[in-house]
Amino acid sequence: MATICTPEQMAQRIAGIQKGCEDGIKKGLIKAAAIAETQAKKNLTPGSSPYAHAPFDTGLLRGHIGYSVDVTSVDEFVAKVGVEADVKNSEGVDLDTYAFYVHEGTRPHKAPMEAIKKWAERKSRGGKNFNWFQVWKKIAEEGTEAKPFLLDAVESTQDKYMPLIEDEYLKALAAYCARLG
Repeated sequence: MATICTPEQMAQRIAGIQKGCEDGIKKGLIKAAAIAETQAKKNLTPGSSPYAHAPFDTGLLRGHIGYSVDVTSVDEFVAKVGVEADVKNSEGVDLDTYAFYVHEGTRPHKAPMEAIKKWAERKSRGGKNFNWFQVWKKIAEEGTEAKPFLLDAVESTQDKYMPLIEDEYLKALAAYCARLG
C-alpha cells in the first residue's frame, strides 16, 4: 500500500535519494581511481612495466602516486590520479616536475652532470665503472623518451570504471529504498 506524504516529506525523500546516490557514485569513483593508481605504480615497476625500461630509480616517484575524489557541484564528480605535490627528490627537484619529464619525455638538454653521476652510481650498485658520460651525451643529443605511465594506466583500465560506479550507485539506491520500507 502506498504511503501518502506531504510535499515537504516528498522533497526530503528526493533529497535523500540524491545524497545516497552521490555517496554511491563517490564510492565507485574511489574504487576506479584506486585501480588507475595501482596500474600507474605497476607502470613504474621493473618487471611489470609496459615499457622496455621502466622509469624506476629510487622508487620515490612510484611511492608518491595517489588519487583524490571530489564532488565539485551537485552534478559533477572529479577523480584525480597523479603525483603528490610539494615533494622533492634527492637532487631537490619537485617530484611533480620530475614526473612530468618522465611522463612526457624531454627534448635534448644538458642534464646536470652530478645528478647523472649519482644516478649511474645507484644503477651500478655503487660501482664506479658505469659510463655515465654516454648517458649524459645521449640526453644532450636526443633528450629522453616519454614514459606516459599515468595516461597508459587510465587507458588500460578505463573499461573497469563504469561498472564499478554503476554497481555502487545501484547499491546506494537499493539501500535507500530498503530504508523506506
